[in-house]
Amino acid sequence: MRHRAPTVCPRRGCINDQPCPLHTAAPWATSTRRARLPANWSTLRANVLRRDGHRCQLCGAPATEVDHITPGDNHDPANLQAICTPCHRRKSATEGRAARR
Repeated sequence: MRHRAPTVCPRRGCINDQPCPLHTAAPWATSTRRARLPANWSTLRANVLRRDGHRCQLCGAPATEVDHITPGDNHDPANLQAICTPCHRRKSATEGRAARR
């Protein structure tokens, strides 16, 4: 039986041999995005998924997420698209890198 090497906390100098709760923040933990969504977001989201046939508008895979085409707080349905999780992660990462530049 093979043993996997233990993972370590991503924080340099931490003595924990597992990712520790002190140094592993939840993704988007400091984001205000959820608070900025409109009160009718769940209805908007459902309508966009239905409109787009629950298909990712980038690759055609089954979609479970709704994405803002143009980043920001424009929640108009014309600025929203159904998108699959891998495409959403990739698009968000690209936008995040661009914003940090």
